[in-house]
Order: sequence, then C-alpha cells, then structure tokens
Amino acid sequence: MAEAKGMSTPGSREESDNHKDISGKIPYRAAVGSLMYLATATRPDIAFAVNKASWIMDRPAEKESNNDKRIFRYLRSTSNYGLRYTRDSGELKVFSDTDFAGDKVTRCCTTGVIAIFADGAVSWSSQLQKATALLTTEDEIIAASEGTKELVCLKCLLSELLSDFARKT
Repeated sequence: MAEAKGMSTPGSREESDNHKDISGKIPYRAAVGSLMYLATATRPDIAFAVNKASWIMDRPAEKESNNDKRIFRYLRSTSNYGLRYTRDSGELKVFSDTDFAGDKVTRCCTTGVIAIFADGAVSWSSQLQKATALLTTEDEIIAASEGTKELVCLKCLLSELLSDFARKT
C-alpha cells in the first residue's frame, strides 16, 4: 500500500455483493488492529471507518478488505495530518452527532462524540447506541446526552488537573 493512490475520505458508502471469503488469504485482523491503534492514539478522523471494519473480524469478505485498503489509502494521502495543540485556546468543546438507523442490517444508530481542548482533539468515540431510537429527534437526544456525559467527565478531570497544578506552583 506504500505506492497506492491516495483517497479523500476514509470510509465508503458503496454497497457490494462481493461476499467472497478471504479470511485465510490476507492478514485482515492485523490490518484492522493497526488501524484501531491509529484511530485510538492519533487519528480520530478514521474512528468511524475503523469501527465499521472491525465488525467483520471472523470471516472478512473481499468488500471489507477493499474498505480497509481505502482507509490505508486515505492515511497515505493524509500522512501530514495529526493532532496539534495550542496554548491560545483553553476552552473545552464537545461535539456529538448521529446517523438515524444508519446500519442497514440492524437499523441501529451510530453516535460520534469528539472533545476538543487547546484546539486539538482530546477524546473521541464512534459507537452504536445502546438504546433504539424510534424518531430522529430521540436519536439526536441520545447523542447529545452521550456528548454531555463526556463533557462532564472531562470538566471534572480538567478541574482536578488545574487544581493540582495550582497547588504545586
């Protein structure tokens, strides 16, 4: 993949009927594990695509392998991306969003939450909602409550860190 052409987005919305089992032919688990490490450590922009790729770990098909390749191609074209923090902004911001019944199989909703402090991401997640929403409004309320929980936890952590810092100086 070192010589692969870059991509502008990490995920694919393409539907494919190619369900040919490739589990013994390529190291799918190793590829997804590497992508999980990147999504967790330094690249929140691929979290959703990696979340989707990790669902089919037991018996990956060719279309999942192609989606993983797309993520690697995206990483190739965005290798200069990363987390950068500044001293100017001490404001904590949390954003959340959801896709109403986005999973075509289970009709579950996926919620994404990202927290930004000092102009850089400090916390992020992409996960299926635990409750089933019947309306888009309900779906957005569930996502907002996930974002609020993250905000409360991070505010507590930040206040403890700042109070410890103030005591030591």
